[in-house]
This record gives sequence, C-alpha cells and structure tokens, in this order.
Amino acid sequence: MVTTTRQQNAALKELQQWLKNQWPLKQALPEYQSDQLSRLCRRIYQENQHHNQHFPEKNRFRSQPGFEEDQFHSGFLFIGRQAATPLHDHAESFSLSLLLSGAVNIDVYQRIENHQDDISHLEHRETLQLQPGEFSLLPSDHSLIHKLSTGTETACLLDIHYPLFSQNQRYWYLPLASEENKYLLCQRIAEGKFST
Repeated sequence: MVTTTRQQNAALKELQQWLKNQWPLKQALPEYQSDQLSRLCRRIYQENQHHNQHFPEKNRFRSQPGFEEDQFHSGFLFIGRQAATPLHDHAESFSLSLLLSGAVNIDVYQRIENHQDDISHLEHRETLQLQPGEFSLLPSDHSLIHKLSTGTETACLLDIHYPLFSQNQRYWYLPLASEENKYLLCQRIAEGKFST
C-alpha cells in the first residue's frame, strides 16, 4: 500500500519532476544532470535508509510498493542472501536502483538480435557493484536486459521507474545456453506468462 510518508517524500517528488523535465534520458548524462541526479539520490537515501525492512528467505526476493504518482513509481525491493532476480527489461521505462542496505551486483546485458520472436541473443556489457547510498540507472531502452543478485548479505533497494509500463510491454529472459560467459541465448517470455 502506498503510504502517506511516501506521498509526502519531497526528494522523490523532486526526482519525479526532474525526470519529466529531462525526458527522454539518454545513455550518457551531461555532467550537470549527473550532479543533479546524484544530489537527489543522496537526499532520497538519507530519507529512506531506515525503511522498515522485511527480508525474504535465502534465494528469494520480494517487492513492496512505495511512492506512485503521475506515471512515476518507486517501490522497495528486498533480496535474500545468495538470491537473484531473473533477467528482465523495463520496456521503454527509465530505471534507477538506489541501494539502501547490503550489497548488490547488477549484471547488464544488451539484446543484440532475436533469432525468433521468443528467442533473444544477449551480450554481457557490465557488472555494477553497489554499496549503500550508491545507485545505478538504465536509460529508456528496451534492448537493455539486467538482473540483480546478492552474495552473503541481504539487500534492500529503492527501485524507481518512469514512465510506468504495462504488463504487455515487459519481458523476462530465461537462459538456454551461454558462450564464453559473455553471450546468452534466452527464451523471451512476456510478463503475463512468466512465473518465478
């Protein structure tokens, strides 16, 4: 449930307005925009780092809604020890993940071709390692596929999306084969047909 505290969170409202003004966000932000975004994320981190955390069991993850307004959505993602989300995209939605506690790795892939409608070939681009207070962002590019994972620690992230996407726009990617730890051949599954 969206809480009054989230609705009154000034830094999140400011981020929502910032995204609207800068939309669409490109892969590389100019330095002044990157500085603005960093300042906003530091404020959001200070306001949310003590969020009541309900961690799932080992090898599991769960989410909890947060602030939602006018195509802007933020929610809390809790990841258990040695757990990972499946590979997925966010359609054409901008995504920002702000780590509130623990440690998390974000593996980012680029879809380089589709062999068939439901088979995608992915290339590993980078692995981001976040510590509390750090954030990662993915621009609005449906060819960017990613997953989040933890090691021995649990993790809590504030996940932010703009604009919202509908179920029929988002896909999950189930690995079928890998090549040299850099390429993956995946089955692409629509949100409504995927279950964890």
